[in-house]
Parts: sequence; C-alpha cells; structure tokens
Amino acid sequence: MEGYSDVFNKSVQTFNRMTLTKEVFERFRSEHELYGFIDNGDHPPDVEADNIAKHTNRPMYEMYKELLVSRRKLGYANSTSVYSDYTCLDSRHIMMFVILFTHLPHPLDSIVEIGGGFGHWLTLNKHRPLRKWTMIDLPHLSLLQRWYLEQQDVPSSLYETVSAFDYDTWNTAQSFDLVIGAHSVSEFSYDIFEAYFNKVIRKSNYFFYCYHNFSPSRDLILKKLDTIEAFFIPVVSIVSEGGYVTNCLYKAKSLCD
Repeated sequence: MEGYSDVFNKSVQTFNRMTLTKEVFERFRSEHELYGFIDNGDHPPDVEADNIAKHTNRPMYEMYKELLVSRRKLGYANSTSVYSDYTCLDSRHIMMFVILFTHLPHPLDSIVEIGGGFGHWLTLNKHRPLRKWTMIDLPHLSLLQRWYLEQQDVPSSLYETVSAFDYDTWNTAQSFDLVIGAHSVSEFSYDIFEAYFNKVIRKSNYFFYCYHNFSPSRDLILKKLDTIEAFFIPVVSIVSEGGYVTNCLYKAKSLCD
C-alpha cells in the first residue's frame, strides 16, 4: 500500500539535484518533475464541477469567480496558456471551496492544509477571518508556496509553512478547527497516512477529505476510510469527475458526545 510515494520521492530527488531560483518558480507549471503533481495542466474548466458548485451555493460560486479576476496569473513564464483565466484546476478548487464552506457551521480560527500545492487554496480564501492557515508539505513545495503567496499579496502573518519531514514535532499539543486533505492524503502510502492521521487529523474538529475512488488502489482507499470513520462522521459527501472522486466533509465524533 505504497500510494504514489514514487512520484513524491522522484520530486524530492529532482529538488536535491538542483538550485531553485525565481525563474523556476515563474515557470513552475512546466517544471513537471518538481511540481507536476500539483497542477493538472492547461485544460478547460470542469463543467461538472462548475454545475455542482452552482447547485450547492450559487452566490458563493459567483464570489469565487469574482476573486479569480484579481488573482495574478503565475507559473506560466513566457509560455502561452489558453485557459489561464479559468482552468480545470480552478473550477475543481472552487467546487471544493463551495462544498466545504457551505457546510461548515461556524467561522474558523485555525486551518491545516496537508499538501498545500502552490498556495491556491489560501490565495482565494485570504478574505476569511482566521488566526492561522498552516500548510504542511515537502520543503521545495513550501518554498514555492511562500513565493506564490507573496506575489498574490497574502500577508505572511496569516500563514505558516511546515516541512513534511518535521510536522510530527510541530505543535504536538495543538488542536485545529479544520484539516484539509485534497487530494494529497488519499495519495499517501498507508504508513504515512496513519502518521498524519494520528498526529494531525485526529486533533481537528472537521476534516475535508477529497479522494479518488479507485486509485492508487481500492484496498488502500477503503483502509483509509475505515480509519477515518472510526473517529469522524460524514457531514456531506459529493461525488465528482464522473464518479471517480468523492469530496467529503467529516465532523469529529467527539463533537457529538
């Protein structure tokens, strides 16, 4: 049950062989060996995702579409992009935002994102009142996140980045309002997932888990769901991408006692 460990390991090995520069960040969408797993390419918006977002909460969907207008288009360097105004990734992220923030019952003080990509989630949610947004990721992803968020005028006081190699000693007594795992947690090997679950996810009131229903393997997906559902109950679960993905918000059972 190794998940996609080979993809993550190859990315780290590539990082260890090179020096990151501003130019690498400026073209990160085409640096596939380093960052290929955080961006799904220059593809048109996902119509199904758009429809789910509109049906779930049309005003919130429109708000996020408006926020995209002022976002700087980064990571393309001098390459041409047909869909940079509204990509497939944008549409799926907005769908997830709408599902999540429509069904959370109260404002959030602290959010932990396991696998923060290039910082897109925080960029489009920096308007929300919260004390701290923490991204746990591989060190070279953290470097990209800090560069990207600075370019998007996200205040550094709003967030922190934590190395995936150090998270187990980071704020071990702290609890959180929300932990986000979309889709990174479902791609971990089971031993890595279990470590994150015990040290981070179980300390949260809510867990937003987006996962592919059939990959990396069905057995791995089911084993993770069994572990999650021993401590959390689903609040809402919506299937997308033609049945291949489930987007599920969980609530800690301890809140129901």
